[in-house]
Order: sequence, then C-alpha cells, then structure tokens
Amino acid sequence: LGETSEFATGEVTKIDRTTPTISVTQGTITKNSIEVNVSASDNESGIPASGAYQYYLNGTHKPEATGNSYTFTNLNPGTQYTIKVVVQDKVGNSAEQAITPTTSTPTIADYKGRRAI
Repeated sequence: LGETSEFATGEVTKIDRTTPTISVTQGTITKNSIEVNVSASDNESGIPASGAYQYYLNGTHKPEATGNSYTFTNLNPGTQYTIKVVVQDKVGNSAEQAITPTTSTPTIADYKGRRAI
C-alpha cells in the first residue's frame, strides 16, 4: 500500500500513518497523589477532544481517566510509580510515554500530635 488511495471519482486521499506526538509531565505531587499533564498533537487527522487518552498506573489501566490531565490518588507516601499515557488520534494511530514520579514523604508536621503506640 502506498501513501495515497485513488477512488473512482479520481480523488486522491492521503492515508494518515503518522503517530501523534505526546509529552507527559508531572504536575503537583503530594504524599498520596500525583498529577499528570499530557500535551498531544497530530498534524494529520487530529486528536479527539475526549477519550483519546489512556492512563496506566504500574500497568493497571485507569478507565476513569480520559482527558489531558489526571490526578492519581490514594497512593503510598515515598513510593515511586510508573505512569504510562497512551494517546490515540482520530484514525487510530497511537503513541505512548511513561514517567516514574515518586510521591513525597511524610513530614514532621504530618506526625505532629500523634502518639506513639
């Protein structure tokens, strides 16, 4: 198959085989959460407004996350996580990127007022 298709009308249509460009960055990080921001673009068919992003935390898909920003919650303090984001354009070409941020560790203020057991 070539890069173009010709129909009976004589029209030539370009086939989009270009993968999107993706950039995943960490946003705010706390001891129990990590915010992830995604910038994606596609010069040919475009990126849909929603549903084009798939988020994974340590290999587990998070189906509730579909937009270009998501905050993972209920995480363990001081723990490194692998977060992968896959973006898909309107014709199904996809790209992915992973980051490995670490949640912050508890501070002395987090323990203030607690009794030792």
